[in-house]
Amino acid sequence: MNHEFHLSEPLISAFAQAVHDATGSTLSAVETNPMAGSSKADAIGLLDTPDETWPLVFAIKKDVYPRDVRDAMWDLQGYQSRMDDPSEVVLVMLAEHLSKGAREELRSRGLSYFDSSGTLFLKHRKWLINIAKAKSTTRETSRELDVFKGARENVVHTLLCMDRDWFHGHDVVDMSKTSGYTVSTVLQELEKFGWVESQ
Repeated sequence: MNHEFHLSEPLISAFAQAVHDATGSTLSAVETNPMAGSSKADAIGLLDTPDETWPLVFAIKKDVYPRDVRDAMWDLQGYQSRMDDPSEVVLVMLAEHLSKGAREELRSRGLSYFDSSGTLFLKHRKWLINIAKAKSTTRETSRELDVFKGARENVVHTLLCMDRDWFHGHDVVDMSKTSGYTVSTVLQELEKFGWVESQ
C-alpha cells in the first residue's frame, strides 16, 4: 500500500487501509486537488483489484448531512463525465462524520462512502463491501442539537403550522416569538437532516 499520502490525507489513508484489509486491493496513483481550479474533485486514485483497476474520484468533507450529498454528487458526476470511461469510475465520499441520513442518501444515489469510524460502503459492478462500525456516542450527542426543547420547540411548532412552502426567517421570528438566533440555529439543524431547504 502506498503511504506517501498518509500524513496529508488521513481519510484517504484510512480508506485505503480499510479496502486493503477487506479485499487485499491497493489504492495507488493518488492525487489530491487534481487540476486545481477546474475540478471539483478533492482527490483521485486507482484501486487495483484482482479483477481490474478502477479509477476513483473522491469528495472529502469534515461533516456530511443529506444536503451535502446532493452538492458533492453534482461536483463528482461533473468530474466523472469528463473522464475517459465514466461507467468505470467509482465515486467515493470520505468524511470524518456521516449522518445517518447522509449514509442513506449516498446509498440511494449509488455513491460509495467511508468515515473515520471505519464504516465502509463500496459498490461497483459485482463488488459490494459493507462494513458498518459503531459510532462514538459522545460525538453524536455533542453534534446534534435537540430542536424539541424550549424556544427551539416554538420554532418547530411554528414551521409545522405555516401554510406555505417558502417563508422568510423574519416571518418565523415574528410568529414563534423567538430570537433570530434561535430561528437560524433551528433552521440550520433541520436543514442538515434534509427536513427544510434554504433558497
